Amino acid sequence: MLLSSFAIFTLSSKHQQKNIAFLLALSLLLPIFVFELMRFVSFYFQGEGFNARFFFHLSWNSLLEAGAAYLLLITAVIFLLSLFVVLIYQCTIRKIGKKIPYYFAISALPLCLLLNFALKEFVLLQFFPFGIANTSFDISKLQEMGLNPTALEKVELQASSGKNLVFIYLESLENIYLEEEIFPGLTPNIQQLANNGLRFTDIQQTPGTEWTIAGIFASQCGTPLVYGNSIISGNDIIQNGYLKHAVCLSDLLHQAGYKQYYIGGASVRFAGKSDFYKNHHYDQVLGYDELINELPDKTYKTGWGLYDDSLFTLSVQTFERLAKEEQLFNLTILTIDTHQPAKPSHSCSNYSALQNKTLDAVHCTDQLVNNFIKRISKHPAFKNTIVVLFSDHLAMMSRQKIFPPEYHRKLFFALLNGDKKGLNTRQGSHMDIVPTTLAALGIKHNAAFLAGNNLLATEPQKTLVDFKNAEVQQAIRHVNKNFFSKDYSLCQDNQLLLKMENSKSLRIGNQILSLSSAGIPATPQRYTKDLAILAYLDDSGKIENASSVHFNSLPYLLTRSKDSIFLLITPNKELPYGLDNFTVSEHGIKVLIGKFNGSIFSLGKFKNLHQLQIPGENCHAILQKTKIPTRKNHPQPKLDSLCIEKNQFAAHYDRKNKHLIIPKVALPDGLISSTLVKESEKYFSLHSFSPIKEEITKADNCIAYYVNNLLYIPSLLIKDGDNEKKIAPLEMKMILKHSYIFEIRKQDIDKL
Repeated sequence: MLLSSFAIFTLSSKHQQKNIAFLLALSLLLPIFVFELMRFVSFYFQGEGFNARFFFHLSWNSLLEAGAAYLLLITAVIFLLSLFVVLIYQCTIRKIGKKIPYYFAISALPLCLLLNFALKEFVLLQFFPFGIANTSFDISKLQEMGLNPTALEKVELQASSGKNLVFIYLESLENIYLEEEIFPGLTPNIQQLANNGLRFTDIQQTPGTEWTIAGIFASQCGTPLVYGNSIISGNDIIQNGYLKHAVCLSDLLHQAGYKQYYIGGASVRFAGKSDFYKNHHYDQVLGYDELINELPDKTYKTGWGLYDDSLFTLSVQTFERLAKEEQLFNLTILTIDTHQPAKPSHSCSNYSALQNKTLDAVHCTDQLVNNFIKRISKHPAFKNTIVVLFSDHLAMMSRQKIFPPEYHRKLFFALLNGDKKGLNTRQGSHMDIVPTTLAALGIKHNAAFLAGNNLLATEPQKTLVDFKNAEVQQAIRHVNKNFFSKDYSLCQDNQLLLKMENSKSLRIGNQILSLSSAGIPATPQRYTKDLAILAYLDDSGKIENASSVHFNSLPYLLTRSKDSIFLLITPNKELPYGLDNFTVSEHGIKVLIGKFNGSIFSLGKFKNLHQLQIPGENCHAILQKTKIPTRKNHPQPKLDSLCIEKNQFAAHYDRKNKHLIIPKVALPDGLISSTLVKESEKYFSLHSFSPIKEEITKADNCIAYYVNNLLYIPSLLIKDGDNEKKIAPLEMKMILKHSYIFEIRKQDIDKL
């Protein structure tokens, strides 16, 4: 900048070619002046310099839409630009004031200092948008946490060939089932297989890996299945289009030329398994719907899908078919018999030491896995094949009855038919499975995984990641959202704001949202009855979260981001927090947009989702309108105000029998009644529950809510003999390692 001003000064002082001096001055100084004007406009609207929101709105359409509202500001900008051009003309052509060029030169130094950071900010935001959303996040902290910042870099994947892979996810089959002292004779075959291979003895379950699709994703992609501060059910994250950009095991195998098949007994539509595998280069994704016609007896099935004996029979055929093609392959299998409620295949013998369906199913899996490996080991291709046995997650419902209470539970992980044998005692997690598997296959690659390390490495183990640490969890959520997921926006497509894509999905801006509830596909008709779609937006229209939610969860969910813009597609029923002003008598759905400290208004009513179609030409104007407070503000959503009447209680606790009775709990996929029992000063266990089936006519405010492992009770009546008192609120968290055990907050201990 200093050199530019000096050149202008020289030309305007010594040369007689005034036109050249004017053009040079204009070309060099006008962009700087425009740059500073743009910064001024950014500060005027949002109180800060260049950011993603500014460039999102920097378009001709935005200027046209804003013209009427900000006519005075636009006039002022045009006037300043004209004045600046006149000033340059006077200094170069007319040469008014011989010392003026000196003033330009002197002013260049502080101007350079001022523009240094701003110019860098401008370049990053305008030309490297993938990184700009994360400039506020200190990436250097990732390494301190034990995470790998290299995983954030975009690289062209490279991978060499290796051995074939058979990866078997053993549903809920954890390490304890191999303990002879606890369950003698339960898994003799898997024990023998593991003893002949390499068994890992210290694999821990961590947050974001505790259910099937989460366990699969984390072990394939090296990061837990969590997304932002999300309202989204864990089983809906994948199928709603998030985390598509994570590099996973199958991406590298694809790069190395592998043919890849997934085969499982349950529907691949559940929890977005089909979306995940297809997005990451699987050639065939086979589930219940694709496999049922292959069975000789189509009635031989469970509530979840095919029995595992049928699954393994088809898996043998798939292995043999892949092996014939003389191409490297990856065969991924997911068992199902041990999924609750456990139902062992009919061809298996039961476990004789203890009468229990779960143990029968585990014993059956032991027999079927052994038979499968025996059969494929006879094929010549097996010599060049690595077999992975891995728990998808820890068992859920059975642990309270048959597990020793103090046992430290761990995942089962073994590599079979490889070069290494014995025990590996290094501590690991789901995230370490993918780099370890790649090493076992002998594949050289250039990928990095956020939270995964190679457990076969000979060098000392790196800093262990404390996945329970709140700062670490927030960092992982931030990376998953801003680096591994695509940005979606309500105003990205100027043609349509909302539209039904097909019977299975809905378009919100440029995001395709699957119609599902807690991972289970939902019919469009349910959105006129008990399901709603809730999306949170930032001020620029970027979709922060979007998901189907249960209608009865709305009073709780609307408080989660009460300062954000929300878009709500809901059954035409009575709503909380003053939103019932938009209720109409007709059956169908309604669409609301707004924010509680601004304006909330209707975008229309429709008979059903199929008729939903809202144009997007005025999208930015609509967003701008939500920020303007109305004369009559809507009540701020507060959870402690849900039970406003004296005789209203969301739960009852009897200190004598230590039972906490909750008549209604809103879950992501419905309503239940439940009873919890106090086990100690701060722990409750789930004693019983039962689903509630009733027609929903309005959002029932004074009930308990369970979302993302948190149980929230807005009002509680405590009975102590003849004495009663009301407290509000009470919050509990379900503990990771002990399913259906809830821990109350420290500040709530004395209340009970």
